[in-house]
Amino acid sequence: MNAREYDMVIAGAGPAGATAAIKLARAGKRVALVDRAGFPRAATGAGWLNIKARPMLEELRAPLDDVLAHPFQQVTFHNAELTKSSSPKLKDSLGFLVDRTQFDNALVDAATQAGAALCAGHEISAIEPLEDRVVVHREAAEPVAGRFLLLAAGRGTLWLDRLKFSRSPASRPVWLGTAFSGDGAAEAGNVGVVLGLDREGSFALLVRSPAGCGVTLNWSGDKPQVRPMFVQLCRKLFEKQLFPVDLSAPAASAEITFSPASFALEMDTHVSKNALVAGDAGGFVAALSHEGLYPAMWSARIAADVLLEASAAPRPQDVLMTYETRWRAEMATYLSPPNTDMHYLLPMIFSNPAMADRMALAFFAGENL
Repeated sequence: MNAREYDMVIAGAGPAGATAAIKLARAGKRVALVDRAGFPRAATGAGWLNIKARPMLEELRAPLDDVLAHPFQQVTFHNAELTKSSSPKLKDSLGFLVDRTQFDNALVDAATQAGAALCAGHEISAIEPLEDRVVVHREAAEPVAGRFLLLAAGRGTLWLDRLKFSRSPASRPVWLGTAFSGDGAAEAGNVGVVLGLDREGSFALLVRSPAGCGVTLNWSGDKPQVRPMFVQLCRKLFEKQLFPVDLSAPAASAEITFSPASFALEMDTHVSKNALVAGDAGGFVAALSHEGLYPAMWSARIAADVLLEASAAPRPQDVLMTYETRWRAEMATYLSPPNTDMHYLLPMIFSNPAMADRMALAFFAGENL
C-alpha cells in the first residue's frame, strides 16, 4: 500500500505531539498527527499546568482561555501522618487546574486548524526508518510517511526500543495511580500535597476543581505496594476530613502506571535516524512534582525548532543531533531532582513558613530549594 506523504509525521497526539504539530504546520510544513485514539478523546480526571506554560501557549496562539480559567495560588502541605499542615503565603499564581480531556482536545483542535492532518483511530503497527524518510504503518489504514518523525507516543511506549533510542535503565521506578470523582467540586482551585510517604520522595497530590476531586499517588517503592497504600491514604484523608470525598473505592480499581519522572536525564539519546523523541515518551517529567504537561510541551517546542532547521539543512542528521544539547541546556535544571535531602527538610516545612514558601515554589514552579 502506498504511503501518504508529509514533511513531518508525529506519532502521538497528546500535548507534546499537538504542540509540535501547531508549530510545524504554522511554519508551512505538511504535518501528519497520528494517534491510535479517536478525537475528541477522554482523559483521566483533573490535572495541573505550571504557570510558566502561559508564554508558550500564547506563542502557539491556541484558544485555551476557557481551559486556563482556574489558576491556583494557595496550596496546603500535609505530613504523611496527616497530623500537620502548612499553607505557604504566595503573591502570584503557581499554575492552572486543567481538565485534561478539555485541554488535550483543545490542543489537537488548534493543530488541525493550523493545517495539520489528524490521522486518528488506528494503532501504529510498524515504524520503518528509511534512508530519506520514515514510514509509519497503521492497522487497517493507509501508511503515512514523512521526511522526519517525532515520537511523542506517551509514557511506556514500545517504540523507544524498536527505534533503537539508546537509554540507561531507570534508577528507581515511580508508579502513579489516580482516583477521581465528579463529586466535591470546588468553584476555586484547591490543591494539597501529602509529603514524606517514604524516604524516596513519594507523595500524593490532592486536587479540587470545578471538574471534581482527584487524588494522585506518586510512589517510588515497589509496584505491589501502590494499591494498598493508595486505598489506605484515600480513606484516611476522608476520615480526617481533609478531603470531601472518600476515594478509596476508585483507588482500589485505579490503573497503576509507570511515571517517567526525570527519565529524560537517564536516556543516552533522544535522537535516532531521521527521528526525535519528546514528551512523556522521552521522560520529560519533573523529578520533584512529576508534572509532565509543561515539560512535554517544552520539549516538543524545542524538537519542532530542530526539525524546521533540519528540513532546510544539507546534512539534516547533523542538525537533529543538536536536539540533545539544546534541551539539556534549557531543561536539565528543571527536570533534575532537588540538590538536598528532602527527608531532612520535611519537618521544617511544617515549622518554618519561609521553608514552606520555598517548597511550594520548588514543587510547582520548578525553582531551586
